[in-house]
Amino acid sequence: MLQKIIIIISIFFVSPLFADGISLNQSRVIFSAQDNSQIVQLKNDTDGALLVQATVLDAVDGKQIDNFIVVPPLFRSEPRSEYSMRVRKNNVLQLPKDKESIFFLKMRAIPPIDKKNENESNMSVVFVTAIVIKVYYRPEGISAPKISDYRKVVIEKANNKWQLNNPTPYYMTIVDFSLNGKKIQEKIMIPPFNTYGLDRFVANTNSVKGSWRFVTDYGSITDKFNF
Repeated sequence: MLQKIIIIISIFFVSPLFADGISLNQSRVIFSAQDNSQIVQLKNDTDGALLVQATVLDAVDGKQIDNFIVVPPLFRSEPRSEYSMRVRKNNVLQLPKDKESIFFLKMRAIPPIDKKNENESNMSVVFVTAIVIKVYYRPEGISAPKISDYRKVVIEKANNKWQLNNPTPYYMTIVDFSLNGKKIQEKIMIPPFNTYGLDRFVANTNSVKGSWRFVTDYGSITDKFNF
């Protein structure tokens, strides 16, 4: 008897709201110290049922962690339907108490195998859509960032090199970034109390002019900040 071979091809989408017929009601999950759980809603706009596996990882394609768990971790999403999963706080006592921590909620939507193709061949190809969104945890005493916090992110020169400095306890995500009149296409995320080098964007000059916007807790974009 020939053994059935199933080839799984994963298609990753990091932080979208919509991908290949499935969508989420939010682009990030934010926990405060007082929150025990958060709801994330998945919508299946396809004509077929999907098997969805959800877990929280330490990186976009990293390993599973126990700080947060998803309930249920595996569920069936019916065609043209919505399903609410719950992300629960589980083990956060060892996380930093002076800054945000970041994790990644990954959802893999697995379609059923086509029975017709299964009968015709001993090989099936399954395309799996994987959506990944950020999960932020804020310890006691750290509330949502304010305009005054965004203003603390500046360009500075250290060791004769230009860098973005984030002296806040927040992960700051910068978009619409321009430097000396040059548009920087990529999205930049600076960890708390950390810097981001600008060597590849700007030459060793005595002055730098820049502007940027931040992504907020709600996934919206702030007004422009100028430096």
